Amino acid sequence: LAVLGGSAGGHLTLSAGFRVNPRPAVLVAFWGYGDLIGPWLSQPSPHERHRSVTQDVAAMEAVEQGPPVANAADRQLDGGAYYQTCRQRGIWPAKVSGFDPETAPEKFFPFMAAKNVTPDYPPTLLIHGTDDTDVPHEQSEVMAREFEKHGVSHEFVSVKGGEHGLAGADPKDIDAAYAKVLPFIAKFVPPPGE
Repeated sequence: LAVLGGSAGGHLTLSAGFRVNPRPAVLVAFWGYGDLIGPWLSQPSPHERHRSVTQDVAAMEAVEQGPPVANAADRQLDGGAYYQTCRQRGIWPAKVSGFDPETAPEKFFPFMAAKNVTPDYPPTLLIHGTDDTDVPHEQSEVMAREFEKHGVSHEFVSVKGGEHGLAGADPKDIDAAYAKVLPFIAKFVPPPGE
């Protein structure tokens, strides 16, 4: 089994490396993150991208009291504005978990890949833009250091000038990053029938 995902899906991909049993054979995290409590999430974002929309308290409460939504197309309320407002205020971790990352950081540890890398963590390919203002490039740097420390097979591809989702990077660099995905997976997942 190969698990791939980007952004929050990249977080889930990295989480699959220690929370899923049996563990996946290989992971590919695109602009993902292994930290849920760092300043990048738990302090107000300085980035313009998080200031495009703001919700008032009543609108935020409506989102919080609404039903769980697995498919964004089914969402009746503005989850994007909710996320933006949480990032503006530095309250995203507390809002999605119910725990304060400053007073109870240990509550987040079981869900943080950066705290759960072991030598048997699956081989992982990390792809991240150097100019990402939603999920900082540093998040993949942290994971790469943990993989190195624990002897986990990994590759880290930094895409120069890439914003979140690699937007704004040179198309040749983007293509080169994506071209690494299938060969990396093929090293750890045998073709069907083998």
